[in-house]
Amino acid sequence: MTGLDLPRPWRVVYGGSFDPFHQGHRAVVEALLAWGAGEVWIVPAARSPFKRQAPGAPDTDRIRMCHLGTADMPAVRISDIDLRRPAPSYAVETLKALQREHPGGSWWWAIGEEHLAMLETWRAFDVLRQALRFAVVARPDLAPTEPLPPTIATIVDRVPMEPMPFSATAIREALASDRPAEGLAESVAVWIRAHGLYRNPTLGPGSCHTGSAQI
Repeated sequence: MTGLDLPRPWRVVYGGSFDPFHQGHRAVVEALLAWGAGEVWIVPAARSPFKRQAPGAPDTDRIRMCHLGTADMPAVRISDIDLRRPAPSYAVETLKALQREHPGGSWWWAIGEEHLAMLETWRAFDVLRQALRFAVVARPDLAPTEPLPPTIATIVDRVPMEPMPFSATAIREALASDRPAEGLAESVAVWIRAHGLYRNPTLGPGSCHTGSAQI
């Protein structure tokens, strides 16, 4: 059975810091929906195992910015499921919790090409590979990882995406320096200004290309 044969709805988990949610993140969501996802579940992490620092903005603000950045996308769900548990946020625990609360359908996990090589090191990878597939979002600056190990090749679906040159780190640095920050939806920018976010020069971690920095 291929990924496209699986029962619907096709639910794709898109995890990350989203600190802040920017237009690069939105582009990933759009690519996933265009690929065929019925629902995209944005799941802000309490803290990714890939990152030493906690996010720069409070959890409630990160959730709100995700809502604001996808307000016109009815197929998007925003979940605080990782924020209800102690950090760090592991994909296998997130998936189990989502499946308990939202049974049915088929699940994918969105990752960037840069995470594919380390996929087998994720916590409880054998459990994950039996429970879901991975939607690998293209990185225009990275060639596809080939050949893939047999344990991964059979559970990967590739998602094309146009380049989107926005970085959460660069956005936070610009905001901390009172410089214009490119890549923010106006509603997100207004929220950041209204709540004084990212003015502290001690910046939190940056999101990866897909934001999927959970293992």
